Amino acid sequence: MRRLIVLCIALLPAWPDSAKAQASSQVGPGARVRITVPELRPYTGTLLALSADTLVLHPENDGDTLRIPVTSVTRLDVSGGRQSRIGSGIKYGVLAGSLTGLVVGAITCADLVDSCSAASSEEGDQTVLYVLGGALVGGVGGVIVGGAIGAAASGERWDQASPDRWHLSVVPRTHGGVTLAVSVRF
Repeated sequence: MRRLIVLCIALLPAWPDSAKAQASSQVGPGARVRITVPELRPYTGTLLALSADTLVLHPENDGDTLRIPVTSVTRLDVSGGRQSRIGSGIKYGVLAGSLTGLVVGAITCADLVDSCSAASSEEGDQTVLYVLGGALVGGVGGVIVGGAIGAAASGERWDQASPDRWHLSVVPRTHGGVTLAVSVRF
């Protein structure tokens, strides 16, 4: 059992390196990124190079290449691509349009008391027909309007890059045993 514990402790220092490799594989040259630096405004652009101490960025709205020290970057986001919101717009549009059409159909039927719900009419009570017809027309209109709003509201999805902020150390003690130390960089 003691050998298993020693083996686990010996393997712990390798963990931060694998986490660092995962984080660095997330961000590479050519990636579309958004960075936040306290001294500057947030920048969005193409990452040209990333070294241990410098980030080189070509901003999307500016022709000048920026060289930014990695230590001054407080947040780094990687683009996950454009995200369409047409489906959500259609769902909300059909719901809102159908409910609005249902209410308008009921109000229209209430205003047409003689022809809508007259028991003496040959067709009988047509309230359900007006309400369902209004809901159908409103739903179709909602699909069109909601889809257009969803298309206009489409945007970019951003994922925060995993920062390499955790450092784990294993230090042997002079009288046997080990000490584990964890540090977090902000």
